[in-house]
Amino acid sequence: MVCPGFAWPGWGLTKTTPDDQIALLKQLVTSGSLLSGAERDYALSLMEDVTPSQRWGVSGGVPAHVTVALKNGWLPLPGSGSGWQVNSVGWIHGGGRDYLMAVLSTRNPSSQYGIETIGQLAAMAWQGMR
Repeated sequence: MVCPGFAWPGWGLTKTTPDDQIALLKQLVTSGSLLSGAERDYALSLMEDVTPSQRWGVSGGVPAHVTVALKNGWLPLPGSGSGWQVNSVGWIHGGGRDYLMAVLSTRNPSSQYGIETIGQLAAMAWQGMR
């Protein structure tokens, strides 16, 4: 997708919804989906092995022994004072819990603000599933 004001196309600039992201995640975690087991395993292995500095978002508040497969994204929005788009989607499983989560946020005053907010929401979700 090409977005006005950006010189490059890319996945991060596509239009999506949390429902879209959950539907995509379901394809990765459900046998019998459109993807083969090998394809699902490969995608999930990439999502489970992200760079430590990018291991934030839906992993917020989740204990170390729990597996998290996630994809995060962040982008300054065009225009003065438009803030940041910060997103995190993933599959959290272990510790007696197994759930999908997608948080798409916009107009964050900074990328760090969005990261911290999503992390707090994720921690609330984890704690709420006791």
